[in-house]
Amino acid sequence: MKTPSFLSQINPLTHPQQICFAAAIITRSMPNYQLFLELTQSGDTQLFRQALNLLWDFASGQQNQAALEKWLPQVEQHIPDREAFDMYGVHPATDAILSLSMAMHCALSPSTEEVDGIAQLALKTIGQFLKYSEATELKGTELQQYIEQHPLYLQQLDFYDELLATLTKAKLTSPLIKEIRNLSRNDDISHLGVSTAEE
Repeated sequence: MKTPSFLSQINPLTHPQQICFAAAIITRSMPNYQLFLELTQSGDTQLFRQALNLLWDFASGQQNQAALEKWLPQVEQHIPDREAFDMYGVHPATDAILSLSMAMHCALSPSTEEVDGIAQLALKTIGQFLKYSEATELKGTELQQYIEQHPLYLQQLDFYDELLATLTKAKLTSPLIKEIRNLSRNDDISHLGVSTAEE
């Protein structure tokens, strides 16, 4: 499916701001990965969380590239093989940890295109989820319109708008990063509406 580009909004951001933007998107998608691991008893939730924390620390200037270089191969080793699981959940889980890998590469070697790719991948994950769960009979333009008008898709766009507005209005400080992290967690509900919070 076609997704919008956010390059024009991402380009003016500093490198740490771009990593913060990417980390926020990944934080919002993390419950998809966590739920998949719970259902399959595979992977490593702590690895994902610790690598994501490195990104947040990098954005705040508290972490150097050496730690990311050390953790990146471990993250990539835990990217699921989509063909090895006969369940839909492998796809959003793979998208989540793939985005984490992409963001770590961005921290090591700045790329606005890669950050934009992370934002677009999250929207594509939503689109694939809606096609699988709600719009199995739709195709082409009808499917695209259904996805673009769906609350999950619109909420993700609103999330991006809020992130970008927050990042551009003030200097990236520890309190601001904490505010963005809290926004990203969304009460442990992912951009697909998946929750891993205990009731």
